[in-house]
Amino acid sequence: MSSTDCERWVALSDQAAIGQEVSERDQAWLAQHARGCTDCGREATFYASLRDAVGRPEMLVVPSPAARPTVRRSPMRIAMLATVALAASVAIVAGLARNRGGRTVTPTAVQAPPLAARLLFASGSARLGAGPAQAGQAVAHGERFATSDGLACMAIASSITVCLDAMSAATVALADPKQAIVYLERGRLLARLDHQPAGRTLLVRTAQAEVQAVGTRFSVGISDDGQTQVRLHEGKVTVRAANHVASDLAAPVQARVGDDIRVASMPATASKDDDLLSDLSTLPRTETRAIARIASIPAGADVSFDNVVMGKTPVSTVLAADAHVRLAMAGYVPVSEWISVADGATIERSFVLTGLAAPAEQPDRPTRADRGAPSPLPSRLLAMAQALRARGAYDACAQIYRRLWSEFPGSEESKVSMISLGELELGKRNHPVAALEAFSAYLRVGGTLEREARYGRIRALRAVGRDREADAESATFLRDYPTSIQSATLRRQVHER
Repeated sequence: MSSTDCERWVALSDQAAIGQEVSERDQAWLAQHARGCTDCGREATFYASLRDAVGRPEMLVVPSPAARPTVRRSPMRIAMLATVALAASVAIVAGLARNRGGRTVTPTAVQAPPLAARLLFASGSARLGAGPAQAGQAVAHGERFATSDGLACMAIASSITVCLDAMSAATVALADPKQAIVYLERGRLLARLDHQPAGRTLLVRTAQAEVQAVGTRFSVGISDDGQTQVRLHEGKVTVRAANHVASDLAAPVQARVGDDIRVASMPATASKDDDLLSDLSTLPRTETRAIARIASIPAGADVSFDNVVMGKTPVSTVLAADAHVRLAMAGYVPVSEWISVADGATIERSFVLTGLAAPAEQPDRPTRADRGAPSPLPSRLLAMAQALRARGAYDACAQIYRRLWSEFPGSEESKVSMISLGELELGKRNHPVAALEAFSAYLRVGGTLEREARYGRIRALRAVGRDREADAESATFLRDYPTSIQSATLRRQVHER
């Protein structure tokens, strides 16, 4: 983000803060910039929590010195922050004065300790504060956790789980034992609550909305236009818009919150978009026996525990019982292992993934003795195809891929060849019909590259003009792989259409 954009954000947010009219277009830009700019996004969160702190200073979420904005703020902004801070102080002093005004001073009640929170799971490049996120880490009041290519879940007070989707960030307020607050800056989260003790609630706040729950399961996301999407799967919540309009929701239902609250029934496809985070939210909060840390060489392998997708390596997670872990990555042989847990143990596993075997040097011309030799191994054929592709011999490369498919059906090399052939036909050879056939052939057999094959088939359908089928398969893909890189691309394409 440029300093000019940040200065514009400061000026517009100052206008909004003092009640001056800001156009809908500028409001949308303000929300978009705050999501993309770390400095301005943290200031927006800090300013919102400062407003909440009037009379309740324990709710204040103060950025760390390293996270404070580097852009020079206007005198107006400094004055407004000082005014709100002064109001909070006055409220505290007024409360003390009321206590001491009478002849008898009521003893101050013992302050309950803040809510405790810790990470249950983290994958990919998830961060907690300034460092990498690891399962088992304590989460402090005001601490920020964020994801890029990975996912993360935390437990609050042993009865609340909050899971963060990829490309998301949130800050937590834990000082009030009666109320946990999660400030969602960008992306999406899912919360699962057991029945809470009397008086305790969870608030999820965005720039546009507030969702209050006592015991339920729901997701909150920020769309590209800055509006807040709420999906309620179980229980009840109260949703409030920025203009203080409120609506009580009962599952199953969804709502879109901007200038107003628009409530609608929740289609089955929308409900399934949250399945991955819902699965992760069932991780044990209290019966943890061990922590498993899984790495791979190369990094970025897809990891699942007992068929629950956990994201890409590195992965760390709490475990309550023995589990089966599996790693898969395109171009490598999948690996799996049974992990036995011991109370209090930290189990570390690093898997070196084996790539497809490199071919031995082949002579330019076969000798007389070689003429009756059996066909090359599938790994050698695949390597030959890759060499041809590297030289730009795309027609010959395509022939080798098809030969692999016909001579070694069911082998991992033949399956990989169909994905590679589809990409080659869709790109360099510009034969979308042939690409569609290749991706469809892979899907008929199935394998660890199903996601890549489905994504390729959607693109091929678009290329041949079968948009209706492409739309239907895109919706199913987004449901099944909501956090994948391909899903982010598909959502962006839908938004641009």
